[in-house]
Amino acid sequence: MRLILAALAALAALVLTPLPAWADTVVVRAGHLIEPATGQVLHDQAIAVSDGKVSTVAPWSAPPQGAKVVDWSSYWVPPGLIDVHVHLAEVGRRDGWSADILRKNDETTDAQRQGFTKAVKAGVKLPFGTDAGVFPHGLQARQFRYMVKYGMTPMQAIQSATTVAAEFLMWDKQVGSLTPGHWGDMIAVKANPLEDIGALERVEHVMQGGVVVR
Repeated sequence: MRLILAALAALAALVLTPLPAWADTVVVRAGHLIEPATGQVLHDQAIAVSDGKVSTVAPWSAPPQGAKVVDWSSYWVPPGLIDVHVHLAEVGRRDGWSADILRKNDETTDAQRQGFTKAVKAGVKLPFGTDAGVFPHGLQARQFRYMVKYGMTPMQAIQSATTVAAEFLMWDKQVGSLTPGHWGDMIAVKANPLEDIGALERVEHVMQGGVVVR
């Protein structure tokens, strides 16, 4: 009987003993963290994600035992990108749209680009939106090149798909940044998108809520 009671007591202790604080924490080692909320690039950072949200961001140091480490030390890491409006002429030409429709599309596209340049110069906040669906999903990042071509800096283009888009969706306290309290959503690319915005078209890894999904 004593042996049974002792075994039950030991089992209860195991069940009731809380797990280490870092057991459910993922620490991303980001070689180059792009933080659109401040417009800064922070090098060799530790982004701790607990319960799906960023808990701390600090210069890299070895995390406590039990923490899961995702090594993105050779990557550029911005927050997850947001498309707030999910149409390209190439689809119309491929699918045989009439010449009149294509002409109107080209004319309005030129007008939109002129308006975009004027809005950027005027300091208007412009969220990232592509009308994805008319063209295949997964190609939205191609728009960044045009945003830079027609007036934005690469950082402004990234902000349009992160902090600005989140603000327009009224989710700026939850997404669009990798500061503490925001969801641990981020991507990793090999090249510096502040020098080559096309790098965002070549995403290597994706994390959603602290879970690597790609």
